[in-house]
This record gives sequence, C-alpha cells and structure tokens, in this order.
Amino acid sequence: MRKVGVIRSSFDPITESTIQYALKLRKDKQLDGIVFEVNEEGILSKKEREGLLKYAIKPYRKLLLKKKKEDQIIYQEDYIQKDEKEVQQGQFYKAAHGIKRKLLGEGYYLKEILYHHCKESRARHSEAVAKVCVELAKEHHVDEKKAWMMGMLHDITKNKEDSYQEALIKKYHPEILDYSPKVWHSYTAPHFLKTELGIQDQGILKAIENHTLGRGHSKLDYILYIADKCEPTRGYDASKEIKLSKENLRKGFELVMKEAEEYRNREE
Repeated sequence: MRKVGVIRSSFDPITESTIQYALKLRKDKQLDGIVFEVNEEGILSKKEREGLLKYAIKPYRKLLLKKKKEDQIIYQEDYIQKDEKEVQQGQFYKAAHGIKRKLLGEGYYLKEILYHHCKESRARHSEAVAKVCVELAKEHHVDEKKAWMMGMLHDITKNKEDSYQEALIKKYHPEILDYSPKVWHSYTAPHFLKTELGIQDQGILKAIENHTLGRGHSKLDYILYIADKCEPTRGYDASKEIKLSKENLRKGFELVMKEAEEYRNREE
C-alpha cells in the first residue's frame, strides 16, 4: 500500500515552484508519492491542464496524476500557486520546465499576455492583425500557428515606457537610436519575447523586428507587414491590397509599402 499526499489546484498551468514544492513535501513527510488533482475551472480546459501536468511530471517517478484505490492518503492540501498569474501574463520561464515548449507550441495564454501588456485598443488591433496573418498564411502555405503568434505579439512592447525602450535600444540596437521612437517597439519586442516567453523562432522574431520598416524579405515578413497595415480595425477599405496579397504576396507587399510611404510623405 502506497502512502500518498494529494495537492489540489487549478494548475493553470503548473509552475516549476510547484514541482519543487511537491518534491520537498514528499521527502519531508516521507510519502511514496504526490498526486496532483485539477479541481477548478481555469483559462485552459481541464483536459488541457491535465495534459500539461502529464508533461511536467514525466521526469519524476514519485509525482502522480492518479491515485489507486488501495492508496493511503496521508496528506491533502488545496494549494495556491503564487506564480501562476505571472505565467499567464507571459513569464513562461516560471512554468514547469517540461511544459515551456508546449505552452509556445500550442499558443496557450497569448490572449491573456496581449491584454496584460497592451492597451485594449492595441490588443484589439493585434488580434485583427493575427487574423489577417492567418488568412494570408493559408493562401501561401505558411505555418498558420507562427503567423497567428507573430500577429498577436508584434506590438507587445509598444505600450512600454520610452525609458524601457531606449535602454534596450542602446544595449542591443544602438544603430537605430536616432530613429523615431515609434519604430523602437519592433526591435524591443523580439528581446521581450525571447527572454520572457522563450520564443527562439527566428522567422517570427525577424518578422516582428521588420514589421514597421518593411525591411524583411521572407513570407512571414511580408505577411506581418501587410496585415499590420491592412487589418480592418484601422477603418479603411483594404480589400484591394488583401486581394492582391492573396494572389501574389510580394506584389501585395510592394503595393502596401508604396502606399505607406505616400501616406508618410503627405503627413510630413
């Protein structure tokens, strides 16, 4: 007969601190195992959270998802993960080590991250951009998850203070320090996404870096640049540009860039 402890929580998602807590608890109370029970509604479905738990505890033989009928429950606890909210807001490095790639691969919590770091109007814009990115990705056989992710996150640092932006630009991109501060966020966003969420996909990161000035030449670069300028919440009819972009991505990009330059010239 096993002597086990039971920890109940939302595990939305399970964090590394919780894994370490469970390991210490088992040792301190001399238990044969710790069983995790998902007992609350969360942002993710119960099935998704249980799936993440499975990945998180895989390396640990004494951490369990189910208890057996013959198990003797020695200890039970309703546990509150203190750093769960931080993971939901984008600090993926605090998630259990075994699920970090899974969070990114499935695009979990991206909406929560977007609305935490951006003003509501900016977040709605980004959701609209992501939708157009997916439409264009389908037409041109580009990974739709990558397209959606870059659309959602391309402006993630735009509402950060100028001091935050300037400090990163000075350190990593001093060559653009004399550019308009309106451009800085496209260079600081990739740094934020690498350090906070752990995104390493260079296609996504470079597309985000290039989305204001249009300097990239990959399909992801073109798609994000077009979507950012043509998404419907901007309030003007971009059906011509979208139609051309679906037929010929490069020509669509060139048209949108030309129109953007003409607009800037008129404003100046």
